[in-house]
Amino acid sequence: MNILYTCDNNYVMLMGISMISLFKSNMNEDEINVYLIGENISDSNKINLKNIAKKYKRNCIIIDSPNLKLSENLSFKRWPRSAYTRLLCGEILPTDVKKIIYIDCDTIIKESLRELYTNTTLDKFDVCGVKECVSGYYKKNIGLPFDCESYINAGVLLINVDAFRKRDMLNEMEAFVSKYAKRISYADQDVLNYLFKDNIGILEPKYNAMTIEFVYKYKDIIKLRKPSSYYKEEEIKKAILKPYIIHYTTNMTTIRPWFKNSNHPRKEDFMDIYYNENYFNKQLEEFPTKSFKNKFFNLFLSLPKDIGYECLGLIHSKIVPLSKKIKAA
Repeated sequence: MNILYTCDNNYVMLMGISMISLFKSNMNEDEINVYLIGENISDSNKINLKNIAKKYKRNCIIIDSPNLKLSENLSFKRWPRSAYTRLLCGEILPTDVKKIIYIDCDTIIKESLRELYTNTTLDKFDVCGVKECVSGYYKKNIGLPFDCESYINAGVLLINVDAFRKRDMLNEMEAFVSKYAKRISYADQDVLNYLFKDNIGILEPKYNAMTIEFVYKYKDIIKLRKPSSYYKEEEIKKAILKPYIIHYTTNMTTIRPWFKNSNHPRKEDFMDIYYNENYFNKQLEEFPTKSFKNKFFNLFLSLPKDIGYECLGLIHSKIVPLSKKIKAA
């Protein structure tokens, strides 16, 4: 089984904890090869990652990220340049790697990924992922249909690496961004969904159970995000009852587990590994809760529930993407 992570030195601790959870939940696998395409990873952190893999009798192959010649258009404040290396995995990974599961660092793997890796066919698809819960206005902004059913979250991907190798990914990325730069909301995720729009397969939500699904009821998720294409309620319920991968995505006032003051419903899944196997000797800090963004969310969340959620849903699903469209005109 081949697994891919990408990160810079700031996220190595999260990647290490995710990797430990991967190993613990996949003890029956004969072989697991973890590839890290890393940007400026320190020697000490490389040793830590190697030691983790050695303890579990697995392989951790660290590849220093090449000097990507990305235009300024591809550099977004919220996402590091290393985020784009997953799209260039075809030319970075060894040629004998034909298929790989990409996993974001801010994850905990709870169950075996054997079925995902071995039974999910890539005959018809270049990449598979879990649907992102967004409105159609975000999709329209980047040239996709409003009701596009295959817009996926880029945090967990099953990738046909050979299919990526057959494309001139860097030039395709540049061409897309030169056209849609001012309308992009989700950086490399938008790039991925546009470039592979005709070759995307959909996975069960259990393979990428996101924060919003643990925090809010299904009917409230629909109010808050107003998705144009999403899973049925029973599918989401099943995913949060038994998630295969927990993805600690950002979500309004929810504080993620690597902060002392975390209020994430599934923080213990992270903390169990952090306390028991902290190879990186990194102390947790407080997340600042007095930011303008937090005050903004708290203002609406303090309103009667139906009113607050509808207002936040309108802002997120329509006002934000439409304002990008207007500014880009």
